[in-house]
Amino acid sequence: MSAKTHNTKNHSKKLFRKLHIEPFSKKSQTEIMGLLIIFIIISLIIMFTVSTVFFKKSSKVLDEYNQQQLSSSMVSAFLKTNSFCLPDTDMEDLIVAVAKNNMMQCDAEYQSSIQNLQCKDIQKIDEYLKCALQTSFDNSLGQFNMPYQLEMKVTSGDSAIKPFITLPDEADEKYVEKMKTLSSATSGSVEPYILPLSGSSMNVVEIWLCINSECPEI
Repeated sequence: MSAKTHNTKNHSKKLFRKLHIEPFSKKSQTEIMGLLIIFIIISLIIMFTVSTVFFKKSSKVLDEYNQQQLSSSMVSAFLKTNSFCLPDTDMEDLIVAVAKNNMMQCDAEYQSSIQNLQCKDIQKIDEYLKCALQTSFDNSLGQFNMPYQLEMKVTSGDSAIKPFITLPDEADEKYVEKMKTLSSATSGSVEPYILPLSGSSMNVVEIWLCINSECPEI
């Protein structure tokens, strides 16, 4: 066997070992990169909206439109984010499950394979969802010092059920104090993101994300 052939085989073996080492780590890195891309997109949306809404003179109608666009874009991006709770699920899947009182558990083994995952010690799906929501919006809106109020509730026709997610939590003094300085949004200045519940023609999840204002009393 020639030296050249021997070196080629050694190179192939090294490459094979390199490609097959730490499968969980490679998968984790891919999922984390996906989350980072979504975070970057959200940050760009916020930067554009902040510059348009808060640092330029514009009409009240335009301000309300831009805030509504920001709210809708952020909710839409969050819904498509990997849940990191169960394999092959996104945040929309978790929200629908909690709305239907399907209190399944997160997969602890799957969570442990994800590097630098916050909320990874929480297996109850409703508690995990609340933690993931607060972490995501605190790390995006919070970076721009923009207080927010978030509510998720199931509605059936014209009847609203008690919200199953409310942020900030009443125990979160930092956000509660800041919200006290803001005026309440009027009905119409912000609209909810509507998430249909499969298997029901009437029931939907209303997702209210009110930025720099309190959500209207509905």
